[in-house]
Parts: sequence; C-alpha cells; structure tokens
Amino acid sequence: DGCTVAASCPADADVMVMQRVTHHRLAEAIPLYRNRGIAVVMDMDDDLTCIHPNNPAWVALHPARDKDFGWDAAQNACRDSTLVTVSTDALAKRFAPHGDIRRTAVLRNCLPERYLKIPHQDSDVVGWGGAVFTHPDDLTVVGPAIARHVDTGGRFHVVGPPDGVSQVLGLQAGWTASGGVPIQQWP
Repeated sequence: DGCTVAASCPADADVMVMQRVTHHRLAEAIPLYRNRGIAVVMDMDDDLTCIHPNNPAWVALHPARDKDFGWDAAQNACRDSTLVTVSTDALAKRFAPHGDIRRTAVLRNCLPERYLKIPHQDSDVVGWGGAVFTHPDDLTVVGPAIARHVDTGGRFHVVGPPDGVSQVLGLQAGWTASGGVPIQQWP
C-alpha cells in the first residue's frame, strides 16, 4: 500500500537526529527506528504551515500538491519523535502534539561568541539578509523607512540577491547587494 516497512541506519546507532522532516517516507521511518530502541530527535525551527504563500516552499510543501512531501509529514515526524527541539515557546506548543511538553526542548537562537568579537565600525549602513522571493513581506514591513534613510545619505546593503529589492523599497540608487554568501562569511 506504499507504506514504509523498513528503515536503514548504522547498526550501532543509539540516536538519530533529524531536521525539518517533510518527506512522508522519512516521517514513517521514525516509529520503525523507535521500535528498534533508537531515540529520534527532531529539530523544527519553523512552523511550515505559516510559510508565506508567495514563498516557493509553501507550494512545494502544501499537502494537497505532493503526496511525497508536505508540512503534514513534519507534524507526524514531531508527533512520533522521542524529543523535538525548537527555538521558541510558541513552536514548543505547536510541535508537542503528543501533549507532553517534556518531550520538547526550547533551544533559543543565538550567535556564536566569536561573532561579537569581529572588528566593526559604526556607520550609516542598514543591512538586510534575505531574498525577496523567499521572504516576500520582510522589506514591505519597513515601508518607506529605508528609502528615507537612503534619500538622506544613508546606505542600504542586502546580503543576498538583489532581485526585487529596488521595486519593493522604491530605491533607485544608494544600495548594494552581495548576492549569495557562504554561511561562514555572513558575519
């Protein structure tokens, strides 16, 4: 009937750590691992049901679109995991459908201390890290504030692709974009 009946892993595995499982077959493997005495830790740092509908991931993960992938697989994976780690209390409540908040741990987002030691200089640069096509409302939230900042001599820099930024913010000049940046270079 198309259900997962076996799942492979190293013979000496005690714990499987997974992140954002959205494939139904992988979600179906979790009870199989647990039945073999292997603990499963699921990390969920987003409520995938709340992705903006203009984000390509919303279409890709909508349960009505694809029988293999969906945000419902993520919910099932969390339900069946030994422990679910999340970054906020709200996500803990969302992904503790088993009703046992003790099976959910909040690991708050933070920066490595080395980021705080990077030499910097105060300036008039306002920055944003993202892409308009995956975060369509991020820049509209600030309204005309960035355009006013640039119009009065300030600078604006995007760490990410420039596509759509000038249209959303109404900027002609006075801003730059790095394009894609490897994660190690973000700081």
